[in-house]
Amino acid sequence: MRNRLSSVVLSAAMIAVMMVSLGCEMPSNPWRFADPPTTVDGNRALKRVEDPVVVVVGQFRDPDHSPNYPRGVGRWMSESYSRALLNDRRFDVWVNPHLSSEVERVLREREPDMEASLKKLSEQNREVSFVITGKVTDFAHTVDLPSDVARWGVIGRRREAVVAVDFKIVDLRNRRLVGADHLQGVARTGTQETSELYDNVAIDSYLFWSTPLGRASKRVIEDAVTRTEHVAPRGGHMALRSPERYPRILRQHSPLRVSIQGGSDAGLVSGQEYYVLESDDNGKLTPIYDPDTELPLRVRITTTRRTDAVGLLRGKRPVEVDIRGTVLRRNLSGIASGREALSSAPTDDET
Repeated sequence: MRNRLSSVVLSAAMIAVMMVSLGCEMPSNPWRFADPPTTVDGNRALKRVEDPVVVVVGQFRDPDHSPNYPRGVGRWMSESYSRALLNDRRFDVWVNPHLSSEVERVLREREPDMEASLKKLSEQNREVSFVITGKVTDFAHTVDLPSDVARWGVIGRRREAVVAVDFKIVDLRNRRLVGADHLQGVARTGTQETSELYDNVAIDSYLFWSTPLGRASKRVIEDAVTRTEHVAPRGGHMALRSPERYPRILRQHSPLRVSIQGGSDAGLVSGQEYYVLESDDNGKLTPIYDPDTELPLRVRITTTRRTDAVGLLRGKRPVEVDIRGTVLRRNLSGIASGREALSSAPTDDET
């Protein structure tokens, strides 16, 4: 019986490897359609903080060449990014293509002229903290492009959908460019002809997110939102509620996976666990508890870079608690709480 089970598992693994090598991407959940990026409960999303950061988003420009969707890609991408960013209650998102175009024009000026022009725009738009500009540079399947641009796989060239955006963040109040990235997302496409894959699928439809270009676009948009969250809270007119000397959770991407601001430079170490703490306006930290076990919620770090990290929640987040912006600490020393669960806290030095 054990040998038979092992054979079944081995066969399934071989089939999965063959599908990947042939360009078939295994969906995260094959029983449902893919969701748009960073979707949260609408009632919670509409509860703005008292003094949100105003972010102006312009219409992203279309790619110079896209064989499947020649026009409207930039508008759709900027609208999708705006919706995703609006789900973060710290931001008030304004759509203003004119201001964004003016900022793009100013960025092409020489440095002395750029400073004066940004100062003028800042004085004319005192309530605006940040302006986002962008251009979709890539939006295609590699099979429709010259073969040299496709990456090699186990068997020949990979068949992939590639989406890339030239993405810039301008701190209008301080009159400087604070973010400039060429963000990209990739998704496997399988062997189906590109024209058949997108036949009768509009780019602004819900089903588009389940296509290869939709999945690649989702990765770009979520990356753009994360970059904005890294930069924007440090400017504008809203002070961070969390003590800045601690790493903090930026976003919850799934029931378990979270992205974190603060990586190895902030003392985070892969494999270690950290408590998740809320911070009030006075900087007082309070543990968040798993509603089922009544133990403090923790995060286990899985990946670290210098300035950011990825982790997995150890425990269940209470439905009514938004963990974005919460603080991570190695121990709970000095944090008052009447719960007995704190007696099990580790004694390692805090981050």
